[in-house]
Parts: sequence; structure tokens; C-alpha cells
Amino acid sequence: MTLLEENTEKAVQYLFGELDEAERDTLEDRIFSEDEFGIFLSAVEKDLIDDYARGEMDSALRQRFERNYLTSPSRREKVRVAEILQKEVFAEKEIFAPVVVTEAKPSFWQTLAEFFRVPNLALAGGLAAILLFVLLGGWILLRQSPDAPEIVKDDNTNLQIHIPTPQMPENQPDNENLNTIPPPENTNKPSNVENKTPEKKVLPANSPTEKRETVPPAPPRIFFATLLPLTRSGDKPVLTIPKNSETVRLRVVHDNLQPFARYRAEVRNQNGNLIFSREISVNEKTVARPVTLNLKSAALAAGSYELTLSGITDENRTEEIKFYNFTVRKK
Repeated sequence: MTLLEENTEKAVQYLFGELDEAERDTLEDRIFSEDEFGIFLSAVEKDLIDDYARGEMDSALRQRFERNYLTSPSRREKVRVAEILQKEVFAEKEIFAPVVVTEAKPSFWQTLAEFFRVPNLALAGGLAAILLFVLLGGWILLRQSPDAPEIVKDDNTNLQIHIPTPQMPENQPDNENLNTIPPPENTNKPSNVENKTPEKKVLPANSPTEKRETVPPAPPRIFFATLLPLTRSGDKPVLTIPKNSETVRLRVVHDNLQPFARYRAEVRNQNGNLIFSREISVNEKTVARPVTLNLKSAALAAGSYELTLSGITDENRTEEIKFYNFTVRKK
């Protein structure tokens, strides 16, 4: 048996209450002295709850789990919440690829042949009759138009020559006098008026009549991310935040059903420094809804972070609900 298998078996026996007093005291001292072992114990408990909720336990381990672990209301509540999450949040959905039916495009000759088939003969005949009627009517109108060009027919050569009839405006001078008529003089122009270009008036910068183009401000760039409760050991999401984003909007999903008066969310960096804290009022309708947090992107540098979600009762008593560990990367 490897060291990992041995530690896992010890953790299961501790959770099931199967260790004697000396072994239990030794393991509890190890939990308080080694942070990594405490995290490992919590992950083993999560794996047991998830395996039980999914029905993946063997019969022997399932009997031990039901007989020794489901002994308190808080543990039974954890299992019930895990079963709800498996059914509603983490249930895998089958994705069927849509069937794309491609139809070959008919050629021009196929389209023409389809048009002149028997069902379309009446339509084609009607269109031909309408076209013939339009052409005949246009020809009759041109024959009766007074502006139509005069046609002179030569009997010898049987040629038709179109002679346009020039229309001269009334009182039009001859061509010989066109170059001899001087241009008219402007006798209405006063002699004492000089041609001056009007000067453009320059309005001052603070003039109320000045039209200034206003450019609307650009909308803020927001990065969205969702933090889910850890269901398997080793889960640690990575948030790749663009450098040009201004706000990071976190949607924190939790499994709390206790009627707290408000929630408190705190974010600490890898050095344990508090960089964000906020309290959110809740009621019986919003107690189970996810919590939405807006953080400044500049406050989240590249590194590891821990988000703590706590509940506050009406008596100002604080209870921790969930921990969320995540890593931030900037691109």
C-alpha cells in the first residue's frame, strides 16, 4: 500500500469514526499542525460525498458510509446538497451535432427546363402575351407622338432616312450676329460699392452659440467569471484576465440554504492580505441565489487568491459557508 492510499484509508476511518482514541488524537494533531493534510482530509470527504451522490460507491463502502457517516443532520444536509448539484448544476448534457443537409445548386439550364415544364406553361404563355402587348402599345404611341422624327421615303432606293426637325427658339439671332453682339453691361451696379469678401466671425471658445462635438465615453471593459463549489480534490480554476479590462465580475455559486440576514465576501491574496470585502443583504427568496461581486481589475495581480463566503445572522453571529481558491493570470 502506497503512502497516498494509506493516508486516504486513515482519513476515511477518521470520518467514519472507526479509529481508536490514540489514533484519532494523533491524526487530529496532524490536521492542526499540517495545513496540507487538513486540505487533503477535506478533499477526501468531498470525494466520498460526490461518489455517494452519483451512486459510484461499492456496496461495502456504501454501507459503512450510511452507517457511520450519515449520523448528524449537518452531514446529511451536505449529501442532499451534493445530490441537488449533481442533478441540476453538474449534470452532463448530451450535445447532438446538428445535421446539415446541403442541397446542390441547380444549373441555369436545369432552372430553365423546370420553368418551362407543364405546370408553368400557362404562366409562361401569360408573361409572353403581356410582353407582346407592351411592345405593341409602345410602338403605337411612338407612331402617334407629335415629337416623332419625320420620315422621308425614297422610292428609288427604298431607304428610310430620319431627318430631325430643328426647333429654334423665338427671336434667336442669326449666326452672323452672334459674334458681334457685345455682352450686356450691369447698369444696376452702384459705382461707389466695392467688392469685398465678407469676413468670417470667430466666436470665442466660451461662446454659447459654438457647436462642440461631444464624444460619448467608452463603456467599461468587464471580465466575467463564475466560481463553483469544489466537488473534486485538486480543482482550482484559473482566471485569465485581459490587461485592458477595468472590472472583474465574479458570480459565486454556493449551496447555502440557511436563512442568514446577509452575506459577507472577503478576498485575500497569497500573502493573506485582505484586498476586498463586501456585505450583501439577503432574504428568504434570495438566500439560495449566487452572489455577484465587482472587483477592480487593478486590485487582482497575477497570483493565487482565496475567497471566503460567510453568513451573518440577525444576532450578528458569523458562520463560514464556503472557501473558493483561484489563480489569476494577466494576458
